[in-house]
Amino acid sequence: MLELTPNAKQHLRAARARRDDDRNPKLVRRAGNVMLGFALSPAPGDAVVRDSGMDVFVSKELAPRLDAAILDAQVRDGKRVLVLRRKDGLGWEEG
Repeated sequence: MLELTPNAKQHLRAARARRDDDRNPKLVRRAGNVMLGFALSPAPGDAVVRDSGMDVFVSKELAPRLDAAILDAQVRDGKRVLVLRRKDGLGWEEG
């Protein structure tokens, strides 16, 4: 299951608070990239990460790949961005 760091939780809560609705964060793949979107409920087959009172949806296409991943938030070029990395510390990182 996708793991959320405290920084990622804070970033997602802040992003959600800027919205005028009750949609939850959702990780989706668009144009070969992992993107953050928002949805009222998970689509059929989506994974749901329940953590600290907030649901994060992971699209069914991404769920198997992100099962062994950590979602973090880091500051890059003066902006806070979400970053994915493998739990074992090997391999890919996406920001």
